[in-house]
Amino acid sequence: SRPTPRPAQWSNQKPPADIPRPRRTVPAVAMPPSGDWQCPNTSCVNHSRMVFGSKATCPKCGSSRDDPVLDVGYMGMGMGMGSDQPKPEKGMQGGDMPDDWQCPNTNCINHTRMVFGKKTSCPSCGTARNAKQPGDWQCPNTQCLNHRNTVFASKVSCPKCGAPRPGSGYAPPAQYALPARGPPAALPALQNMRALPPAVHTALAALPPQIQSLLGLRGGMPGGGGGGGCGGPGAPGDWRCPNVQCVNNRRMVFAKNAACPKCGAAKPSGRTQGGGNPGDWECPNQDCLNSRNKVFAKHAACPQCGAEKPEGAPLRGRSRSPYR
Repeated sequence: SRPTPRPAQWSNQKPPADIPRPRRTVPAVAMPPSGDWQCPNTSCVNHSRMVFGSKATCPKCGSSRDDPVLDVGYMGMGMGMGSDQPKPEKGMQGGDMPDDWQCPNTNCINHTRMVFGKKTSCPSCGTARNAKQPGDWQCPNTQCLNHRNTVFASKVSCPKCGAPRPGSGYAPPAQYALPARGPPAALPALQNMRALPPAVHTALAALPPQIQSLLGLRGGMPGGGGGGGCGGPGAPGDWRCPNVQCVNNRRMVFAKNAACPKCGAAKPSGRTQGGGNPGDWECPNQDCLNSRNKVFAKHAACPQCGAEKPEGAPLRGRSRSPYR
Protein backbone atom coordinates (compact mmCIF):
# COMPACT_ATOMS: atom_id res chain seq x y z
CA SER A 1 0.00 0.00 0.00
CA ARG A 2 1.09 3.58 -0.57
CA PRO A 3 2.20 5.76 2.39
CA THR A 4 -0.19 8.40 3.63
CA PRO A 5 0.79 11.85 2.23
CA ARG A 6 1.80 14.52 4.74
CA PRO A 7 -0.16 17.71 5.14
CA ALA A 8 0.84 20.71 3.05
CA GLN A 9 2.29 22.61 6.02
CA TRP A 10 4.71 19.73 6.55
CA SER A 11 5.89 19.66 2.98
CA ASN A 12 9.47 20.68 2.16
CA GLN A 13 8.44 21.98 -1.24
CA LYS A 14 8.57 25.71 -1.95
CA PRO A 15 5.27 27.52 -2.01
CA PRO A 16 3.86 28.47 -5.37
CA ALA A 17 5.04 31.71 -6.92
CA ASP A 18 1.57 33.19 -6.93
CA ILE A 19 1.49 33.32 -3.11
CA PRO A 20 2.72 36.84 -1.92
CA ARG A 21 5.58 36.83 0.52
CA PRO A 22 5.80 39.34 3.45
CA ARG A 23 8.51 41.93 2.87
CA ARG A 24 10.25 44.38 5.23
CA THR A 25 9.17 47.95 4.57
CA VAL A 26 11.68 50.84 4.96
CA PRO A 27 10.13 53.98 6.50
CA ALA A 28 10.23 57.02 4.29
CA VAL A 29 12.45 59.99 5.19
CA ALA A 30 10.55 62.41 7.38
CA MET A 31 10.00 65.68 5.58
CA PRO A 32 9.90 68.96 7.48
CA PRO A 33 6.47 70.12 8.53
CA SER A 34 4.67 72.28 6.08
CA GLY A 35 4.88 75.30 8.42
CA ASP A 36 8.70 75.38 8.61
CA TRP A 37 10.46 78.01 6.53
CA GLN A 38 13.91 79.23 5.48
CA CYS A 39 15.41 82.56 6.47
CA PRO A 40 15.32 85.05 3.56
CA ASN A 41 18.64 86.60 4.67
CA THR A 42 21.29 85.04 2.46
CA SER A 43 24.02 85.89 4.97
CA CYS A 44 22.26 84.03 7.78
CA VAL A 45 23.06 80.44 8.67
CA ASN A 46 19.36 79.62 8.64
CA HIS A 47 19.14 80.55 4.96
CA SER A 48 20.25 77.00 4.19
CA ARG A 49 18.39 75.49 7.15
CA MET A 50 14.85 75.34 8.39
CA VAL A 51 13.17 77.52 11.00
CA PHE A 52 10.27 76.17 13.04
CA GLY A 53 6.87 77.22 11.81
CA SER A 54 6.03 78.62 15.23
CA LYS A 55 8.74 81.26 14.81
CA ALA A 56 7.69 84.54 13.23
CA THR A 57 11.29 85.77 12.92
CA CYS A 58 14.64 84.09 12.44
CA PRO A 59 16.28 83.38 15.85
CA LYS A 60 19.71 84.11 14.37
CA CYS A 61 19.37 87.39 12.51
CA GLY A 62 15.80 88.48 13.29
CA SER A 63 14.58 88.52 9.70
CA SER A 64 10.84 88.11 9.25
CA ARG A 65 9.52 85.09 7.43
CA ASP A 66 7.62 87.41 5.06
CA ASP A 67 10.68 89.45 4.04
CA PRO A 68 11.89 89.15 0.45
CA VAL A 69 15.08 87.26 -0.23
CA LEU A 70 17.81 89.93 -0.17
CA ASP A 71 21.58 89.63 0.10
CA VAL A 72 21.98 92.28 2.79
CA GLY A 73 24.68 90.70 4.95
CA TYR A 74 23.52 92.55 8.06
CA MET A 75 20.04 93.99 8.42
CA GLY A 76 20.64 96.39 11.27
CA MET A 77 18.70 94.41 13.87
CA GLY A 78 16.77 97.52 14.86
CA MET A 79 19.87 99.25 16.24
CA GLY A 80 19.24 102.42 14.26
CA MET A 81 22.45 102.09 12.23
CA GLY A 82 22.43 104.22 9.12
CA SER A 83 24.25 103.73 5.87
CA ASP A 84 27.13 105.90 7.07
CA GLN A 85 27.98 103.44 9.86
CA PRO A 86 30.52 100.66 9.22
CA LYS A 87 28.86 97.32 8.55
CA PRO A 88 29.69 95.09 11.53
CA GLU A 89 31.16 91.69 10.89
CA LYS A 90 29.22 88.73 12.17
CA GLY A 91 31.04 86.15 14.21
CA MET A 92 32.10 85.36 17.74
CA GLN A 93 31.61 88.95 18.90
CA GLY A 94 27.86 88.89 18.47
CA GLY A 95 25.95 91.29 16.26
CA ASP A 96 22.75 89.28 16.65
CA MET A 97 20.88 90.99 19.49
CA PRO A 98 19.52 94.54 19.84
CA ASP A 99 21.61 95.24 22.96
CA ASP A 100 24.94 94.48 21.29
CA TRP A 101 27.28 97.43 20.85
CA GLN A 102 30.49 98.55 19.14
CA CYS A 103 33.72 99.40 20.92
CA PRO A 104 34.29 103.19 20.88
CA ASN A 105 38.06 102.68 20.60
CA THR A 106 38.91 103.25 16.95
CA ASN A 107 42.12 101.22 17.27
CA CYS A 108 40.30 98.15 18.58
CA ILE A 109 39.24 95.26 16.38
CA ASN A 110 35.77 95.40 17.94
CA HIS A 111 35.26 98.94 16.61
CA THR A 112 33.97 97.33 13.39
CA ARG A 113 32.48 94.32 15.13
CA MET A 114 29.85 93.83 17.79
CA VAL A 115 30.26 93.13 21.51
CA PHE A 116 27.65 91.20 23.45
CA GLY A 117 25.17 93.42 25.26
CA LYS A 118 25.90 91.77 28.62
CA LYS A 119 29.51 93.02 28.46
CA THR A 120 30.18 96.33 30.24
CA SER A 121 33.61 96.69 28.64
CA CYS A 122 35.29 95.56 25.45
CA PRO A 123 36.87 92.09 25.88
CA SER A 124 39.72 93.00 23.53
CA CYS A 125 40.97 96.38 24.77
CA GLY A 126 39.01 96.91 28.01
CA THR A 127 37.42 100.20 26.93
CA ALA A 128 34.22 100.91 28.82
CA ARG A 129 30.95 100.63 26.98
CA ASN A 130 30.08 104.29 27.53
CA ALA A 131 33.63 105.60 27.24
CA LYS A 132 34.83 108.65 25.32
CA GLN A 133 32.34 110.89 27.05
CA PRO A 134 33.25 114.47 27.99
CA GLY A 135 35.55 114.36 31.00
CA ASP A 136 36.68 110.74 30.69
CA TRP A 137 40.44 110.31 31.08
CA GLN A 138 43.25 107.76 31.00
CA CYS A 139 45.50 106.81 33.90
CA PRO A 140 48.92 108.53 33.65
CA ASN A 141 50.66 105.53 35.24
CA THR A 142 52.21 103.53 32.41
CA GLN A 143 52.34 100.41 34.59
CA CYS A 144 48.60 100.50 35.28
CA LEU A 145 45.94 98.65 33.29
CA ASN A 146 43.89 101.82 32.97
CA HIS A 147 46.72 103.53 31.09
CA ARG A 148 45.28 101.89 27.97
CA ASN A 149 41.67 102.14 29.11
CA THR A 150 39.33 105.00 29.90
CA VAL A 151 38.42 106.12 33.41
CA PHE A 152 35.04 107.75 33.94
CA ALA A 153 34.92 111.48 34.54
CA SER A 154 33.33 110.92 37.96
CA LYS A 155 36.56 109.31 39.21
CA VAL A 156 39.11 111.64 40.80
CA SER A 157 41.73 108.88 40.93
CA CYS A 158 42.46 105.65 39.10
CA PRO A 159 40.47 102.77 40.65
CA LYS A 160 43.32 100.37 39.89
CA CYS A 161 46.48 102.06 41.19
CA GLY A 162 45.15 105.23 42.85
CA ALA A 163 47.03 107.66 40.60
CA PRO A 164 45.37 111.11 40.65
CA ARG A 165 43.59 112.47 37.61
CA PRO A 166 45.95 114.58 35.47
CA GLY A 167 45.14 118.24 35.10
CA SER A 168 46.45 121.67 35.94
CA GLY A 169 46.01 122.64 39.55
CA TYR A 170 44.48 119.32 40.55
CA ALA A 171 45.18 118.22 44.12
CA PRO A 172 45.15 114.47 44.86
CA PRO A 173 42.52 113.23 47.28
CA ALA A 174 43.35 113.02 50.97
CA GLN A 175 43.64 109.24 50.99
CA TYR A 176 46.54 109.44 48.51
CA ALA A 177 48.36 112.33 50.17
CA LEU A 178 51.51 111.52 52.15
CA PRO A 179 51.22 111.73 55.94
CA ALA A 180 53.18 114.29 57.89
CA ARG A 181 55.68 111.83 59.38
CA GLY A 182 56.63 110.06 56.16
CA PRO A 183 55.34 107.85 53.35
CA PRO A 184 52.30 105.62 53.80
CA ALA A 185 52.64 102.28 55.50
CA ALA A 186 53.90 99.47 53.32
CA LEU A 187 51.72 96.62 52.20
CA PRO A 188 51.57 93.68 54.64
CA ALA A 189 53.57 91.50 52.24
CA LEU A 190 56.34 94.15 52.06
CA GLN A 191 56.64 95.00 55.74
CA ASN A 192 59.32 92.38 56.47
CA MET A 193 61.74 93.11 53.65
CA ARG A 194 64.47 90.85 55.00
CA ALA A 195 62.27 87.81 54.51
CA LEU A 196 61.76 88.56 50.82
CA PRO A 197 63.99 86.90 48.21
CA PRO A 198 66.62 89.01 46.39
CA ALA A 199 64.64 88.86 43.15
CA VAL A 200 61.79 90.75 44.81
CA HIS A 201 64.21 93.43 46.04
CA THR A 202 65.48 93.89 42.48
CA ALA A 203 61.97 94.12 41.06
CA LEU A 204 60.88 96.66 43.66
CA ALA A 205 63.96 98.79 43.07
CA ALA A 206 63.15 98.93 39.35
CA LEU A 207 59.70 100.42 39.94
CA PRO A 208 59.15 104.12 39.22
CA PRO A 209 59.35 106.46 42.22
CA GLN A 210 55.61 107.14 42.03
CA ILE A 211 54.81 103.45 42.38
CA GLN A 212 57.29 103.02 45.22
CA SER A 213 55.63 105.90 47.03
CA LEU A 214 52.20 104.32 46.60
CA LEU A 215 53.50 101.02 47.96
CA GLY A 216 55.08 102.70 50.96
CA LEU A 217 58.64 102.03 49.78
CA ARG A 218 61.54 104.40 50.12
CA GLY A 219 65.14 103.40 49.69
CA GLY A 220 64.14 99.76 49.23
CA MET A 221 62.64 99.42 52.73
CA PRO A 222 59.08 100.03 53.87
CA GLY A 223 58.53 103.32 55.58
CA GLY A 224 62.05 104.59 54.89
CA GLY A 225 64.29 101.71 55.98
CA GLY A 226 61.99 100.27 58.61
CA GLY A 227 61.22 103.48 60.50
CA GLY A 228 57.58 103.16 61.44
CA GLY A 229 57.13 99.78 59.78
CA CYS A 230 56.13 96.66 61.60
CA GLY A 231 59.47 94.99 60.85
CA GLY A 232 61.67 97.85 62.10
CA PRO A 233 62.33 99.39 65.50
CA GLY A 234 59.19 101.51 65.21
CA ALA A 235 58.35 105.12 65.87
CA PRO A 236 57.82 106.61 69.35
CA GLY A 237 54.60 105.26 70.77
CA ASP A 238 54.60 102.00 68.81
CA TRP A 239 54.01 98.89 70.90
CA ARG A 240 54.08 95.11 70.77
CA CYS A 241 51.13 92.78 71.18
CA PRO A 242 51.04 91.19 74.67
CA ASN A 243 49.67 87.95 73.20
CA VAL A 244 52.66 85.59 72.92
CA GLN A 245 50.83 83.49 70.31
CA CYS A 246 50.39 86.49 68.01
CA VAL A 247 52.85 87.37 65.26
CA ASN A 248 52.86 90.98 66.45
CA ASN A 249 54.35 89.84 69.75
CA ARG A 250 57.70 89.94 67.94
CA ARG A 251 56.83 92.93 65.79
CA MET A 252 55.69 96.49 66.34
CA VAL A 253 52.12 97.79 66.21
CA PHE A 254 51.57 101.40 65.19
CA ALA A 255 50.79 103.77 68.03
CA LYS A 256 47.49 104.83 66.45
CA ASN A 257 46.06 101.32 66.92
CA ALA A 258 44.26 100.77 70.23
CA ALA A 259 44.18 97.00 69.63
CA CYS A 260 46.33 94.48 67.79
CA PRO A 261 45.16 94.23 64.16
CA LYS A 262 45.98 90.50 64.11
CA CYS A 263 44.42 89.06 67.27
CA GLY A 264 42.55 92.04 68.71
CA ALA A 265 44.46 92.17 72.01
CA ALA A 266 44.18 95.53 73.75
CA LYS A 267 47.13 97.91 73.79
CA PRO A 268 49.04 97.60 77.09
CA SER A 269 48.79 100.71 79.21
CA GLY A 270 52.00 102.62 79.82
CA ARG A 271 54.10 100.53 77.42
CA THR A 272 56.43 102.38 75.10
CA GLN A 273 58.58 101.27 72.20
CA GLY A 274 59.77 97.72 72.81
CA GLY A 275 58.40 97.69 76.34
CA GLY A 276 61.49 99.48 77.64
CA ASN A 277 60.07 100.94 80.81
CA PRO A 278 62.52 101.48 83.68
CA GLY A 279 63.03 98.22 85.52
CA ASP A 280 61.88 95.93 82.70
CA TRP A 281 64.26 93.09 81.98
CA GLU A 282 64.90 90.26 79.51
CA CYS A 283 64.83 86.56 80.27
CA PRO A 284 68.38 85.09 80.43
CA ASN A 285 67.14 81.78 78.97
CA GLN A 286 68.00 81.92 75.27
CA ASP A 287 65.43 79.21 74.49
CA CYS A 288 62.65 81.27 76.02
CA LEU A 289 60.42 83.55 73.98
CA ASN A 290 61.03 86.38 76.45
CA SER A 291 64.74 86.38 75.65
CA ARG A 292 63.74 88.63 72.76
CA ASN A 293 60.96 90.41 74.63
CA LYS A 294 60.67 92.48 77.77
CA VAL A 295 59.46 91.23 81.13
CA PHE A 296 57.70 93.72 83.36
CA ALA A 297 59.69 94.94 86.33
CA LYS A 298 57.08 93.63 88.76
CA HIS A 299 57.92 90.02 87.83
CA ALA A 300 60.71 88.35 89.85
CA ALA A 301 60.78 85.41 87.43
CA CYS A 302 60.04 84.91 83.76
CA PRO A 303 56.32 84.10 83.30
CA GLN A 304 57.19 81.81 80.39
CA CYS A 305 60.00 79.56 81.64
CA GLY A 306 60.35 80.54 85.29
CA ALA A 307 63.94 81.79 85.04
CA GLU A 308 64.84 84.20 87.82
CA LYS A 309 65.42 87.85 87.15
CA PRO A 310 69.17 88.49 86.72
CA GLU A 311 70.82 90.87 89.11
CA GLY A 312 71.64 94.22 87.54
CA ALA A 313 70.25 93.26 84.14
CA PRO A 314 70.98 96.08 81.68
CA LEU A 315 68.10 97.73 79.92
CA ARG A 316 68.62 97.65 76.18
CA GLY A 317 66.43 98.71 73.29
CA ARG A 318 64.65 96.27 71.07
CA SER A 319 66.76 94.60 68.37
CA ARG A 320 65.97 92.33 65.48
CA SER A 321 67.77 89.33 67.00
CA PRO A 322 68.45 88.16 70.58
CA TYR A 323 71.79 88.24 72.32
CA ARG A 324 74.20 85.55 71.14
